[in-house]
Amino acid sequence: MAQLLLIKHAKPVISTSTSSSRWELSEDGIEQAAKLAPLLNRYDFDTIFSSEEPKAIHTARMIADELNRQVEIKKDLHEHDRHKNRKLYPEKEWKSVIQTFFDCPNDLVFGAETATDALERFDAAVKSVIDGRPKHQDMIIVAHGTVISLFVEKYNSVNVFELWQKLGMPSYVELDLATFQLQEIINVD
Repeated sequence: MAQLLLIKHAKPVISTSTSSSRWELSEDGIEQAAKLAPLLNRYDFDTIFSSEEPKAIHTARMIADELNRQVEIKKDLHEHDRHKNRKLYPEKEWKSVIQTFFDCPNDLVFGAETATDALERFDAAVKSVIDGRPKHQDMIIVAHGTVISLFVEKYNSVNVFELWQKLGMPSYVELDLATFQLQEIINVD
């Protein structure tokens, strides 16, 4: 049975002067991504797909280098579009904004996309990646916490906000490739 792994990128350098979609990995993030690679050795894959964001690409490349795999960058796997919102919120306020984002999926809470729009885009992109690959191989996609959480909730009975809070940097969810049923959540310490 083939698996779909949706990996949340490693920890970036957070900057108010740069849109989060352009953040690079921090030193800690680089170390964390290196720790993630051995956990993926048990899966059967030859390509790691990544969103176009630098923090995801760098995470994917670190894993690929460790495991001698290739990286393919794909459109529409990016995070909820928030390039217009460069404000950094205190943690409690940030969690409240994200809770509202999930609770009101058709409302434009912040950024340039609703939760529904972000999910539709990401869902179509994931399915496009899967459609182009052999069904017996595991699929590995490096993406972002909010869209991963929305995707998992669509196909499983989970609380999207609680799932979002559980996903560390980096982490991954393992889903059955055929049904998208959640198998496991792995956080890298």
